[in-house]
Amino acid sequence: MPILKHTHQLERIGKRPRHINEGMWRCWHPDCTFKIPAAEVEGKRSQCGCGNDFIIDSGAKQRKRPKCINCRGTKEGKQHRRIVDILEEVLEVSE
Repeated sequence: MPILKHTHQLERIGKRPRHINEGMWRCWHPDCTFKIPAAEVEGKRSQCGCGNDFIIDSGAKQRKRPKCINCRGTKEGKQHRRIVDILEEVLEVSE
């Protein structure tokens, strides 16, 4: 199989483990065979379903398919989207 040049779209394999560092993760791109132990996945670059690249943190690691901060429904995600909206408004006004 040829080597692919892409950002992996990681997902957890199997059932949710009892401990966050147990189990395996894999790239769900159809032509990729990349796998990594769960203990090593934090800090790795992944691609969200929306197409944004992001670094997997402890919050993203809790999901089967991790999401970027813009797609998360958490307090931090909502706050981040609010800040981005405010910055876009300020930049539009100043132009």
